[in-house]
Amino acid sequence: MRRTETGANSAEQAFAKGWEAIRNGDRVGAAQLFATAADAAPGSAISEDALYWQAVTLARLDRQSDASHAMASFMKRYPHSTRANEIGVMLGWLLVHEGKADAARPLFEAASHDPIAKTRQSAQAGLDAVRAPSH
Repeated sequence: MRRTETGANSAEQAFAKGWEAIRNGDRVGAAQLFATAADAAPGSAISEDALYWQAVTLARLDRQSDASHAMASFMKRYPHSTRANEIGVMLGWLLVHEGKADAARPLFEAASHDPIAKTRQSAQAGLDAVRAPSH
């Protein structure tokens, strides 16, 4: 049990430092700290939040490949998260911009019935985009 408590404490500390880095304008440092937090206590709520914010931060840094990887990791680790569809839509848009509409489509379809209107709207726009003729 001691090991779990230590991991949770480490995760909480890294997560708090990640937010501090964001407030100080250090997105690169924040992404690294969120990754540390996510790995310190796998399966915990703090890990879920940390992986979510790592993915968002990487996307905002325009590090698309890293963001895609973090988003895919989030979806694999937390498929039933309340944020899974939101991350799925973000990943879907990254895939669309990479020319991978077929990979994006199921992500948009899954999110098209999300309880959050903004997520549903983005998913529908994504579905419209992948259905549009490419000529």
